[in-house]
Amino acid sequence: ENVPAPGTIAFGAGDPLGLDLYLSEGGLAGGRLLRISPSGGVTVVAEGFGVISAIALAPPGPLGPALFVADYAAGIIYRISPVSP
Repeated sequence: ENVPAPGTIAFGAGDPLGLDLYLSEGGLAGGRLLRISPSGGVTVVAEGFGVISAIALAPPGPLGPALFVADYAAGIIYRISPVSP
């Protein structure tokens, strides 16, 4: 998949977030959060962000497992629960 404006990245450390690469993508139509598998498969995890300024992965525990996405334009930090690949 063509990623016209790649941004921040984070790597999964194993289950349940997998060993995938998580990549933010910006653009005029809004930002997307992509998951790229070790085999090269690309999945859109979430979309519609303004400007993704940071992504972080929380391991299992009080806040996780989850992905956290900071949307600079909206002034919001989103929590995204794991999705099976």
